[in-house]
Amino acid sequence: VGLIAIAVPLSGVLFLKRQWMIGRRFGYLSSGEMYADYYRGEAIGMLAVVVAVLFAVPLVAIQFKASGYLIEGLTEGRVSRQWGMGIIALAVLVHVAMGGLRAVARVGAAQFVFLALGLVIATFWVLDSVGGWEALQDGLARLGASKDAIGGTTGGQGGGDFDAAFAI
Repeated sequence: VGLIAIAVPLSGVLFLKRQWMIGRRFGYLSSGEMYADYYRGEAIGMLAVVVAVLFAVPLVAIQFKASGYLIEGLTEGRVSRQWGMGIIALAVLVHVAMGGLRAVARVGAAQFVFLALGLVIATFWVLDSVGGWEALQDGLARLGASKDAIGGTTGGQGGGDFDAAFAI
């Protein structure tokens, strides 16, 4: 979804600007309609649609499959690949079905709510995994006091010689 949200508009800006400007000038709604008018025949317009579908469907399928694997891996199998693909497909379906700028705003707002909720849930899950707030504080204190840090120490720069993991 992130790839689609960034790559498609970027490629459109870089490569399809002239086509978009011609479409706006002469009132074309799709590239197929523009090709049909330019070549004076409906066959080329239909061919453009067929080629677009033949490339789009496998590309979206591969992206959904990769997203499902990613979600399954990130959740360590708690969410299956099929459920992950379904969640992503549902998000794309809602985005496409609603259409327009209002849909972009609504989906963005929903993503913000889910992101905030996910961060809160992840925070509590991490705190529970390390044994609570006190255990987290004790572990960070031990890490800060350690002189054999993996990333080295700050060497006195920045106000003290401490573990480089704490350097900002």
